[in-house]
Amino acid sequence: MKKLKIIAAAIMAAAAVAAAGNDRADMPGVAPEPAGGWKSRGIAIAAPSPADVGRFCAFVKNTLKPAGVDTLVLLVRYRYQFKSHPECRSGDPISLADARAIRAACDAAGIRLVPKMNLLGHQSGNEIHDGLLKGHPELDESPEKKTVSHNYCRSICPTHPDSRRIVLELVDEIVDAFGADAVHIGCDEVFEIGNCPRCRGVPTSKLFADWVNGIARHLRARGVSTLMWGDRLLDAKTTGYGEWEASANGTSAALGMVDKDVAICDWHYENRKAYKSVEVFADAGYKMYLCPWRFAENAQKFLSYAVAHDKGQYLGLLFTTWCGCADFMDAVEGKSLRHKPGSKTAQTLAALRRNFRYLFPAAKSLPGCGGELVLNGGFEDVVDGKTVGWNAVGRKFVYRDGEGRNGTRALCYENDDPSFYSFPGQRIPLKAGHAYEYQVWVKTENLSGEESGATICIEWCNSDGKWLGGAYVNGVKGTKDWTLVKGVTDKVPQEAVTAKVSPYVRKGMKGRAWFDDVSVREYVLPPVAGVYSTAYRNMAAEGEVTFRAALDVPEDHAGPDLATWFTYQNAKGDVCRTRATNALGDSVTLSVAELKMGAQRVAAELLDGKVRLGGAETTFTRLERMPKMSTWFDGHGRAIVDGKPFFPLGMYWSAVTTNKIEMYAKGPFNCLMPYHAPDSTDIMDLCHAKGLKVIYSVKDIYSGTRWAPKGIKTEADEVRYVTDRVNRFKNHPALLAWYLNDELPLSMLPRLAARRDLMEKLDPGHPGWSVLYQYNSIREYMPSFDVVGTDPYPIPSKPAAMATEWTKKTMRGTLGCKPVWQVPQAFNWAAYRKTPEEKAKCRAPTEAELRSMCWQCIANGANGLVMYSFFDLEKRPNGEEFERRWAECCRVGAEIRAQFPVLLSDEGAGRRIAVGLGYGSPDKDWKGPKYPMSVRAWVKDGCTYVLVVNGYDKARHICVSLSDRRYDEATSVFGPDPKLEHGERFDRLKLALGPLEPALVRLPRSK
Repeated sequence: MKKLKIIAAAIMAAAAVAAAGNDRADMPGVAPEPAGGWKSRGIAIAAPSPADVGRFCAFVKNTLKPAGVDTLVLLVRYRYQFKSHPECRSGDPISLADARAIRAACDAAGIRLVPKMNLLGHQSGNEIHDGLLKGHPELDESPEKKTVSHNYCRSICPTHPDSRRIVLELVDEIVDAFGADAVHIGCDEVFEIGNCPRCRGVPTSKLFADWVNGIARHLRARGVSTLMWGDRLLDAKTTGYGEWEASANGTSAALGMVDKDVAICDWHYENRKAYKSVEVFADAGYKMYLCPWRFAENAQKFLSYAVAHDKGQYLGLLFTTWCGCADFMDAVEGKSLRHKPGSKTAQTLAALRRNFRYLFPAAKSLPGCGGELVLNGGFEDVVDGKTVGWNAVGRKFVYRDGEGRNGTRALCYENDDPSFYSFPGQRIPLKAGHAYEYQVWVKTENLSGEESGATICIEWCNSDGKWLGGAYVNGVKGTKDWTLVKGVTDKVPQEAVTAKVSPYVRKGMKGRAWFDDVSVREYVLPPVAGVYSTAYRNMAAEGEVTFRAALDVPEDHAGPDLATWFTYQNAKGDVCRTRATNALGDSVTLSVAELKMGAQRVAAELLDGKVRLGGAETTFTRLERMPKMSTWFDGHGRAIVDGKPFFPLGMYWSAVTTNKIEMYAKGPFNCLMPYHAPDSTDIMDLCHAKGLKVIYSVKDIYSGTRWAPKGIKTEADEVRYVTDRVNRFKNHPALLAWYLNDELPLSMLPRLAARRDLMEKLDPGHPGWSVLYQYNSIREYMPSFDVVGTDPYPIPSKPAAMATEWTKKTMRGTLGCKPVWQVPQAFNWAAYRKTPEEKAKCRAPTEAELRSMCWQCIANGANGLVMYSFFDLEKRPNGEEFERRWAECCRVGAEIRAQFPVLLSDEGAGRRIAVGLGYGSPDKDWKGPKYPMSVRAWVKDGCTYVLVVNGYDKARHICVSLSDRRYDEATSVFGPDPKLEHGERFDRLKLALGPLEPALVRLPRSK
C-alpha cells in the first residue's frame, strides 16, 4: 500500500500502459456513484514542506475547492514541529503557523481537514532514521530484529507502559495545531505485532483492537472522530487479498472488536473481479470510505463493485495519492515534472493526474488544474515554430529542446556582451489587491557580473502603460545546477491594469543560463492570518491589552453576518467568548487584571453566521511583574531603554572607526546601525562612552542569501554564528537592538520568524528590528520582528511625500501592535549608479526635503528614525561636499532631538486631539499620495502640541480641527505662526505652510 516499495513487475507494466496515454487519453467513462451520489469526495495528500505551504494553501483554494473536494486527509505522520516531544520530529517538519495556515485555507474552501499519523505500523524500515522510534527506540516492537518483515514496516509496541502516553500526547498536539474534529490514525500493514516479551502470547487481534480503541476513545472524549485503514481487519485467506491488503497474522479477528464508530478506509489499488471487503465491513456494522489510488481503470472497477453492493455503509470516496505534495501539485497542474521522463515515478504521477480528473470531474474545467497563471511555463508547446504564450526573445535568448530540467525544452541565454539587456516575458492576469507567488528553475554556467544573476520578476503598469513597480528576487550566478528561484509579490496596487512575468538575466552579466518551469500563482492569505496584541511580546502585568486579528476576508463572505469572536480565560480561569465590537470588527480590549495569571491561548475565529471561515491564536502571559529588560516597548510604541523612554535617532554606517565616532558623537544622534557589526567589545565600549547606542546587525546571517558570510553554509552555521554574537554582546550597555532582516523576501518568512524567536530565546532583553521595502506586506511579516521600519527613498524621481504614504501603510500593517522606526533618505542615488549618465540624473535630498521626510515619518506614527546613510555621505557622489551634507543632517537631527520631551510624552495617550485635517487638493498632475498632509498630537506638561507636515511640494493653507477642549492661544515652536479659531463644536488651528514645510504648534492649557 501507499509507497508500495515492493510492486510486482506486472503492476508497473500496467502503469506504463496507463501513463502512456497521459491525461489526454480517453477516460474509462463516468466514475460510478451510489444513488444520490457520494456523501463526501475526499483526497489524501502528503503534508507540504514548509517552503510549499503557501503554494499548497493556494492549491486548496484554486484546485481542490473548485474540483469538488470536501475532505482533505493530510499525511502529517511525524513531520510536525512537536513541542511535547521534539525528539519525534521527522524530515522537514511544518510549524504551528503552517498548520494554522493550512487549516484556514481549508476552512475558507469549506473542506474538512483530517490530519493523519502512523500510530502502530509504518514507523520505519530496517533502519530507524526519524519519527517516534528514533526519539524512543525503546518502543520498538521488534528491537532485536535487524531485518523486519518485508524490510519495510517496524511497529510500536502497543503494551509498552510509555507507548500510549507518548502517542496520545502527540495526537493531542496535532489535534490542537490543526483544530481537527477527526484524525486518521493509520494502523495499516502491521506485520510486526505480538513479538516482544510483553506482547508474546497475547492474541494479535486483542493487541490490535485494544490499541485502536484506546486512541479512538481518547479522541472521542475530545469530540474528535477516528479514521483508520481497514486492511488489518480483513482475513487474507477468506477475502482473497494478499498480505498487504489483508492480514495473515491474526489481527483480522479484531473485526467487530474495534469500536463501530471508527471509520474504516478500505483501500484497493489493483484490478480485481471482486472486492469482498465492502461486504465484510458492511456486515460487521462499520461505515467506510472507499480508497482508490493511481489508475482510473482500476478505480472504476473498485467503485463499480462497491456501488453494486451498496448497503448504506459508505461515508464517501477518498482518493489516495502516495507521492510528495509538490509532485502531486505539479502533476495535477500539468507542469513539467522534476522526474526523468518515462521513469516509474513520472508514470505514476501522470496516472495520478488522470485519475484525479476522472474521480473529480469538475477538475477537468480548471485552467491548468491549479490556478497557474503562466501559459506554457515549461516552453514545451510550439505552434508554427512559435513558443506558445511567450513573446519573441532577444538575440541572446533561444529556445532549445533537450536542455530543460528533465531533458525537456528550455529558454537558454548565451551572452558575452555586458551591455546587452533584454526581458523575455508573458502577460499574466493579476488582480489588484492580491499577492502572488512566482518562481522559475535556473541553471548557470560561468555567469559573471556584479548583479545577482539569472532570476525572475513580475512588473505591473497602469492603463497608460506606465511602469508602477514590481517584484524582484535575487538570482543565481557562477556555475550552478538547477536551482529554484522564487518570491512573493506585495499586493498589486489598485491602479495596475497589466502585468508581465519575465525570466531574465540581470544587467551587465556575461555567461550562460537556462530557464525552465516558470510559474505564477495567487498567494492565498488565510482569513485569519494571526492574532497579535499591543503588549510587548504578549506579556503584561497591568493596564489594558488589545488583541487584534489579522483578517483577510474572502470576497464571497463580506456580508452583514460576518463577525470576529475572541476566546480567552478570565482571572478565575473561566473560558470567555467575546465578539469584536470595534469599527473594523477585528479586535477586543481587555483589562490585564481580568485575565488569568500565567500563560494562556487567546484565539480569534472569523464567522459568517454559523460558518467558520478561519481562526488563529496567540499565547498571552499575565505576569505579577514584568521582567527586567534593557530595551522593550510600552503600549504607546515607545522604546523604554534602561527604564526611560528613548527615541532612536541615528544613521546607517558601514564599518565603525574611532575617529568617525568622535565626530559623529558631536552631532545630535544617539544611535547608529553599522552594517559591519563590531567583532570586539572595544568599539562597543567606545560607543557607550560617547553616549551612543548600537543596533547590532545579524541581518546577513542566512545561508544561501547574497550577502551571507562565506562560512555560513547551513542553518546550523547560522545558529552557531548568531549564538556567539548574542552571547558576546547581549549584556553590553551600548546594545540597543538586533538588526534581523534587511528586505529579505516574504518567501523566507518561516526562516525569518524562526530567527526572531531564536533571538528572543538567546536575549530576551533586546528587541529585533527589521527594515523592508515591502511596505504593502508588513502584516505578513509580523511574526518576524519586534519593531519594523520601511525605507522610502524617493528623491529625485518621486515626491518627498512618499515618506507619508509608506509610513501610513507601515503603521497600518502592524495593526497597531508593533512599533515603527523609519528609515528616511539622506543619501544620493548616484552612490549606487554605475555610469556617468546614470549618476548625472541623481541628486541628494535638499535639507528641506530631508527635514520634511523625517517629520512626515514622525507625524504618521514613527517613534524612531535611522537615516540612510552616513557612509554614503562619505562617498561624495557627484562631487558633493561631505561637510555640507553632514551639517544638513545634523541640523535636521538637532531640531528633532530638541522635541524629544514632547515626542516621548504619554500624557495624552488614548485621547484623539486632532479630529480633522483640511487643505486644498493637490494639482491634477500630482504623482504622490492622495493625501500628502499629515498631523499628530501630544500632550506635555498639560500643553497640547500639534505637528502638521506639508508633504506637498507647493504651499498650502491647512486647517486642523481639534477636540472640544477650548484653548486660549496657539504659539509656534517652529514653522509659521498659527491662527486659532473657536467654533461651536471644535477649535480650529490654521496654518499657511510652505512647500514641504513642517510646523509644531504649542497650545497651553486653558486658564
